[in-house]
Amino acid sequence: TSEEVLVRLLGLHEAPGLILQHRQLHKLLSTYLLGLQAWAFHDSDGVRLHSVFQPTGTGTGRLSSCEPNVQNVPKHSLAAFPSGPSASASTGQPPPTGAGCAVREAFAAP
Repeated sequence: TSEEVLVRLLGLHEAPGLILQHRQLHKLLSTYLLGLQAWAFHDSDGVRLHSVFQPTGTGTGRLSSCEPNVQNVPKHSLAAFPSGPSASASTGQPPPTGAGCAVREAFAAP
């Protein structure tokens, strides 16, 4: 069932909201936690993740990241719960959420 259909069904039953929540959590787990686990290493300060930043990796002159690419780690959730996706008119992105910020903070330098 598509996200669009599930969002339309949100007011009718709790199941569509639970399905959307499961999809969001599964995406965070599979893409960011399990996917980046291979790049992590342990030291005396805890677990660290090092990425390679390339100063000439984009056409706009911004830094790009690879091995792993940590630029796509979200601070916004994939779906706002329990009402489904919502976007800010100014940015076009959903508002930051606790789950999204927690994942992003896991990759920030202390």
